[in-house]
Amino acid sequence: MEPRKQPKAKNAERPRTETLTFRLSKRLRSLAEVAARRKGVTLANHVEGALEASLAEPIDFLRGASIASVADELYDEDEAVCFLKRLKKYPWAMSPEQRRLMDLIHTSPRFYPSFRVYNTALIAEHWPELSAVAAGTADPTLLPPDLFDGIDVEFAFMSEAERIALYQKDPEGCAQRTQDYIQRTKRPTRPSRRRASIESSSSRSNL
Repeated sequence: MEPRKQPKAKNAERPRTETLTFRLSKRLRSLAEVAARRKGVTLANHVEGALEASLAEPIDFLRGASIASVADELYDEDEAVCFLKRLKKYPWAMSPEQRRLMDLIHTSPRFYPSFRVYNTALIAEHWPELSAVAAGTADPTLLPPDLFDGIDVEFAFMSEAERIALYQKDPEGCAQRTQDYIQRTKRPTRPSRRRASIESSSSRSNL
């Protein structure tokens, strides 16, 4: 009698390049293995199927739509394009690394000329430097100075705890850096037609 062939997962044709590692209770793993055997699939395929099914659940941030229904708006194989897709419309969907990069971009009047207006063409052009600095694998000095116009990039990257520590060490200096940072990163709330056209045209050329 030939052994039963296990059916392929729905997305088995997609290349699997990512590894997900996490711990389970012994009870949950054992029961999940039972469920997988009942379906005639491997435990990995069973877990993958459960993850796929979770993407179809309605999400409040999407007004009841699911992540699966807007998947093409949330993801792209190209990391720069993926970031730009989420930047304006889906900031809540950003990873911690993407949020850090967004904070960096918000400091620059060249990348972020006014409220909710982004120069996506310029961001894409400088993506290697921006992503490396945001990831902490490159020094901020790698960034062209003219793009940040004297803005204190190091201060922009400080966590709340680091800023508190800075204030405790040098209250006046911290207050000055804070005020300077706020003034330099302040943006008009209503973009001019020219700036809006920059964002619109650059978005079409990159997305």
